[in-house]
Amino acid sequence: MAGDLACDSYDASHWAGFSPIRILGVTFGDGSAPKQFAAVSDLGGKAEVLQTCPTFGGPFCIYPWYTLGTTGFHYGVDYPDTRKDFGQSDQFAQTTLCGGSVRSRFHLLHDRPALNARGCIGSARR
Repeated sequence: MAGDLACDSYDASHWAGFSPIRILGVTFGDGSAPKQFAAVSDLGGKAEVLQTCPTFGGPFCIYPWYTLGTTGFHYGVDYPDTRKDFGQSDQFAQTTLCGGSVRSRFHLLHDRPALNARGCIGSARR
């Protein structure tokens, strides 16, 4: 959880200390490629961190984000080749609407996403 010194996932310096996770692309079963993407989190990005950290942004108190770099999409923090950071942690909705257990997943969308009755992409529970 955020604020726990044993959880490097919430610490920017740990993310910056290695090469970024690269998301190069995807091809769907029918041979097509995504037209857009969406970043979602079940707890709201910063909202998750602020449940256990007094402020957002300090050591072990960040929420990693997706970026577009010269070598593809990345997950973590801003890296030297970052061209667009999509608002960093603000790219995630700041309120919980779906109540599911989906954790920060990068969705490559084939077309328009199917929304359920609560306005959530896909199922509310996974």
